Parts: sequence; structure tokens; C-alpha cells
Amino acid sequence: MLILKNKLKKLEQLRPAMSQAVDNLLGDIRSPSSPHGNIPAALANELETACREIPDHETAQIKTTVHQYQIGGERNGRHREPTMKPDNHLRLIFSRITIFTYHLGDGKSPSSTANAQSRMNTLFQAGSSQTQRIEIMSGATGRDGAPSWWSFKEGDNRPETADARTCMEELALSPEEIERAEKDGMAVEIMIAATDFHQNFYKPSAVDAFHENTQFRPDHSAAFHGRTAPARSELNSRPELICRSIAYTGIGDDNSKIVLTALPFIQAPSSST
Repeated sequence: MLILKNKLKKLEQLRPAMSQAVDNLLGDIRSPSSPHGNIPAALANELETACREIPDHETAQIKTTVHQYQIGGERNGRHREPTMKPDNHLRLIFSRITIFTYHLGDGKSPSSTANAQSRMNTLFQAGSSQTQRIEIMSGATGRDGAPSWWSFKEGDNRPETADARTCMEELALSPEEIERAEKDGMAVEIMIAATDFHQNFYKPSAVDAFHENTQFRPDHSAAFHGRTAPARSELNSRPELICRSIAYTGIGDDNSKIVLTALPFIQAPSSST
């Protein structure tokens, strides 16, 4: 893996914000000393071959090459082993504007966004939780070509928080997404039964979070899922899985339900962040 390592280190020199992502990837390759690494040797070999073709003056192209191997990317799931699904609900949490633009709406047409915003205002007039038919969602679970990141409830019944800021920080969402939610005074949680999904789920690898200033840390235990890596030590990590982005219309059947819950902002920003 000498070529891959050298190319990644050159990328790190060119873009210091990629330092953690580079360390994650090199440390996540499966080997006798790391039997639960999330990047199989076959995938590492393919990345090595691909990097060999990248000229030194085009080092930044390495990032694009790695992204092709993400779940949902051009080479979706190549050499990756699907994992099991939990026996409860999977959840996404985003700001309200992200939900009504890309989840309730299709993220493309202004009319779809406007209609989604109207539906969102109706759903959350009282800041409550609503169970709806999944067909009300016109968008997709994430960006095309990138993985969708899902969390789920702990098997040990660790209590879930209802505070939007704490919840979003536990899931290591971006500061920009948290700020968007704070401006609205709420985040929105989407819950869907895992049994309604027909596609494969995967344990996250360093390939799937290969970007600047990543908070991702690979899980090298024998667990079927990864874990979030909150920036603050007093926060709880949460189990997480990924799948390719999928239109909500492709989830479940005519009777499938989705639960939308408005999570209010209660906690003030931490002085340590």
C-alpha cells in the first residue's frame, strides 16, 4: 500500500484539513493486526491501483477517486460486505429547511419546495410528533452519489435526548446544519421502521467520510454498526449505519409510515465548542 499511503500523505500536505480523513483511511484497512478494519484488502488494492494512475500534479483528484467507492458512489458497495439491520426504527435528523427542501420536497423545483414548506408548517404548528404515510415525502434520504447516515436506538435502552442541539451534536452533524436548525428553533427527526427498507446497509468506513475536518472515527470492534464521534466528551455516541441515498417512494409499501418529530432547542451552545 506504499503508493496509496504516499499519495494520501501528499494530499494531506496540500490540504491540511484532510489530515484526519487520511489517518482514518490508512488506519481502517483490514489486516491481520486489524481484523475488524472496515476497508477490505480488495478495496484497498483497488484504491492503490487507482492512485497509481493519478499524476503528482493532480493530487487533489485522490479525493474524487476515493468518493467513487463510497456507499452510493459510482462504484457503490464495491468489495464491501452488507451488514444486518437493527430490529427497530432508523432515524435521520436535520434542520427544518433541509427536511422540507430535500426530503418533503424534491430539492429541485421551487414549487416542490414551497409545497413542502406549507406541509411542514401544517405538521408542526404545535411542535408535535406526527405519523404520516411515507408517500408524503417527495425527496430522498440523502444526496445522490453519497451515503445516507442513519442512527438507531441503543439495545441497552440508553435514554435518547429530546434537545435538538445535544442530539445533533451527538450525531456529529455539521456546525452549519446545527446553525440552520437553531435559527428555526427546532430540528426535525425522521423515523422509519428498519423492516421497510429493502436495500443493503453497511457499517461505515473511512472511505464514506473522506472529507475535510471530518469528525468520523472508524469503529474497529466486531459490532455490526459504527458509532458517531461527538466533538465533546460529555456527549453520548450513537450507533450508526449507512446505505445509498434512496427516494422515499422506494421505501416500504402503500401502508408504510414515517414519524416526523420536531425537536426544540433547549441547551445553549457549549463554551467549549
